Amino acid sequence: IIEGLQSENWKFGYYNFSMMDSMTCSIKGRLQAPNLLPMCGEKPSNTFLFKRGTEKNCRWLRNREKSQKESICERFPSANLACPSTCCLCEEDPKEEFFVDYARVGRSWVSETENCSWLSEKEPHEREEYCKKSFAPDDLKVASGACPTTCGLCDGKNDKCQEGIDVYIDSTSSIVHYDVTTRVAVYVNNFGGGVYSSMAAWVENSGNWTSSDMGYFYERDGNTFLYGGGEECGDGNVLSKVVLVATEDLESPETFVSQTSECTYEFKVIIPCDFDGSDGEP
Repeated sequence: IIEGLQSENWKFGYYNFSMMDSMTCSIKGRLQAPNLLPMCGEKPSNTFLFKRGTEKNCRWLRNREKSQKESICERFPSANLACPSTCCLCEEDPKEEFFVDYARVGRSWVSETENCSWLSEKEPHEREEYCKKSFAPDDLKVASGACPTTCGLCDGKNDKCQEGIDVYIDSTSSIVHYDVTTRVAVYVNNFGGGVYSSMAAWVENSGNWTSSDMGYFYERDGNTFLYGGGEECGDGNVLSKVVLVATEDLESPETFVSQTSECTYEFKVIIPCDFDGSDGEP
């Protein structure tokens, strides 16, 4: 590091770095325990020294072809330190925040932020829109810089959360959620069982239960299961959803149900990333 600084000392008023006996550095990173990857938190404006002392930022590196990007990350240690998300050398923090949009507060515009856990719960097409943004104001992070794993930037790395979802699908035969406030119960039978999987809603009224057939498994889109062809409303194309998301903030699965129309429900199951099938069904 000292030799590198000395070779570029014209940037620092020709300071004689070679006379230093020791030094303490903070190079756009966080101190971590030995052998652990740093937490992701890359900003587009982070810079690193490139060829012939030129400076490049993470936005520039992110836009390189895959093979060139991997070569730069391998050959230039400063790129790894400045752009750990782009170089896939960091652990994603579910609570890491990124820029979403501007919001009007009074007469001023302020930056709105969300975190990786919030992003992981979005529908695939919505998540893609956030992940492809490359602008963030006020030195904030973009979604792909804060959440490279959720954005699919580092495929095959740190996919523990998807493994938890896969185990849940394989080990869960049915899902039920009962809302004591609305007195509505939604039940999914033979979950993950293809055409044998069905969804039904039960509504309690003065001790009496009435059921609605929400249909059968229709198709799978990533971690979203679509159901259609039910008798309710007489529309075979009406679809209800079971949406699976994973987080590191829970110890056991939790369920949430929202009625998206008179005939349809969205059944969300939030699963621990390290789910191994032994936590029981929600």
